[in-house]
Amino acid sequence: MKLRHVRRSILCLVVAALALTQVPAAVAGNGAPKTSPGRRPVEVTFTKWITDNSVLPYTMEGFVEGSVPGLFAGEVLDSRPTRNGRFSSLEAIYQVIADNPARSFTALIRGGRNNETNTAILDGVIIGGWRTGAPVHVEFDVLTNCPGAPLGRCFRGTIEVDHGGAR
Repeated sequence: MKLRHVRRSILCLVVAALALTQVPAAVAGNGAPKTSPGRRPVEVTFTKWITDNSVLPYTMEGFVEGSVPGLFAGEVLDSRPTRNGRFSSLEAIYQVIADNPARSFTALIRGGRNNETNTAILDGVIIGGWRTGAPVHVEFDVLTNCPGAPLGRCFRGTIEVDHGGAR
């Protein structure tokens, strides 16, 4: 338990440091118009499923489509229901392995799931790869049958990658 807490604390510090290094650039601007090609927000659609939920971190796999087609891999680092069970907090690592390797990225995200509506909203930052430092916004639905996924519980949603970031 202590090692997991230490690992999570170190990961949070790294993410905070990355976020803080991006603030001055965001405030000052990088001189490029926000509508310049290659700097627009990008929406990546995904279908994913949990491959092992015996112990945290749970592993996930799937595929991505849309602006960045390829494969999806991830880990649920933490998932905790509220006392009444209506909501769950979530923390995860999402990895997009794009068909075009220059667009592959890894994001750390946090947020929550509404267990009554089977929807989730998470926000985070790209910590490696394409658009490192850019904010991401994730929304997904929990379903029971997704085309291309194994039978059973699956998740379909979007990852919106903002135009910010160092790369």
